[in-house]
Amino acid sequence: MRKTKNKLNSLIKKIALTAAISFSVSCGQEKKKQNPDYNTGKKTNAENATAKATTPEKNSQDKVVDPDAFSQAFSNAKYHFDPDGTKQKKPLISPGDFFDKGELAVDKFKNDDYKNVKPPKKKLAAKISTGERFSWLPKWDYAKGGGVNIPDAKLSSDDSLLAILENIKGKKGGTATLLVLVDTYSWRPAQIHFFQNKTLSKLLFLDNEKRAALWENLQDGGGRIHIVNLATGKLEKSSDKITAKLESAITSNDGKKIYLNLDSPKKHILAFDTDNIANPPTFLEAEQRHGILALSQDGKFIALAGPEKIELIKISDGKKIKEMKSPLDKTPDAFAFLEDPAKMALLAYMKPCYITASGKSEKLRIQSGKHLEYLPKTKRLVIEEFKNNRVSIIDIKTLKEISHFDPGRTKPRTTGTPIIVAYLAQQDKYLELDTMGNLCLFRLPGKKWKKEIIFSAEK
Repeated sequence: MRKTKNKLNSLIKKIALTAAISFSVSCGQEKKKQNPDYNTGKKTNAENATAKATTPEKNSQDKVVDPDAFSQAFSNAKYHFDPDGTKQKKPLISPGDFFDKGELAVDKFKNDDYKNVKPPKKKLAAKISTGERFSWLPKWDYAKGGGVNIPDAKLSSDDSLLAILENIKGKKGGTATLLVLVDTYSWRPAQIHFFQNKTLSKLLFLDNEKRAALWENLQDGGGRIHIVNLATGKLEKSSDKITAKLESAITSNDGKKIYLNLDSPKKHILAFDTDNIANPPTFLEAEQRHGILALSQDGKFIALAGPEKIELIKISDGKKIKEMKSPLDKTPDAFAFLEDPAKMALLAYMKPCYITASGKSEKLRIQSGKHLEYLPKTKRLVIEEFKNNRVSIIDIKTLKEISHFDPGRTKPRTTGTPIIVAYLAQQDKYLELDTMGNLCLFRLPGKKWKKEIIFSAEK
């Protein structure tokens, strides 16, 4: 009886083994049909991409980036890390230190009306886009009373691309900066570039605008200029270390020069060649240590507005040609040339806005906030008011208010001071990105302003 039982068990095991082998062979054949590279020694495209992302370079001591640590939408190929990172002694910071897996993959934009709208092929947004769909929301920062950590945002000259810098802190420590390039037709990011171990605070579009200049804040208080390719995210060139704190930066109209005003006892304005950013700068005359720069609309003059006076400098020879007493008793928060190079607008927080011309100043009846922009396409001045963050639109010929919109009272209500206010000619709308992470569009179809929220920060 026992022998019969043992034989039966042995027979059952053989049948099970035969079935398992048959199942394995059939599965292998099926996989081979589905994937020609299966079991041939070759790797699939996906395997090659994963291997490339997870294989460290020779002699590298760095932590390897885990491609599964963040959303597939932000593949390793689309994130552009610090090109000098492999030379650093400390470990690289993985995107997984900053984002939860899939956190940015879900489309969380508030308004889907623009989902299928594409920019014209000649526009910058179309030229740098890969055709992939990204999603992004600025992160809420609870430090300093809340808000988002967006130090700068700029609109391209063709109005098709809104560039946003966001400084972020990792869940496991470390810092990084995102450069988010938002297409203003679809209102979705055309590109997102990630710079680890860098705190970037200033962005300036250059020449054909496929490049931008980025200012990096260094830990010792100085900084460095980087030239970035907006299509690839590659840092193409960098300046030598600059040992003073940046106060203000502007570019020439053709983007070939960057002008910096530094908190330095040397009291000079530095001029860098963007094609040769590593070369030593030239200098423009200036007497004030503190101030904010502005470029005339014709690109021939630079003005430095400090706490006591406004200095006017001719760019062609770098010589100061004029100075005027400032109507403010402090360094302005915002400063701009108007259409006439003899006229300038300047304001400081909780102070009136002033228009200066030939040494004479006219005070506007506006209690200013910190934001002022001249819009040459409409020949209008946009001023943030201190009260309720209201935005006033001023006709520069009459210096009277044409209209205003109030983000805090126009439904859906939002709070926050402007980071950027700009006019979108192709849509006849005003754009505002504020310090609470709200990107809103305002239009005036009749007597009442209408408001759309494109996105809000996720708390």
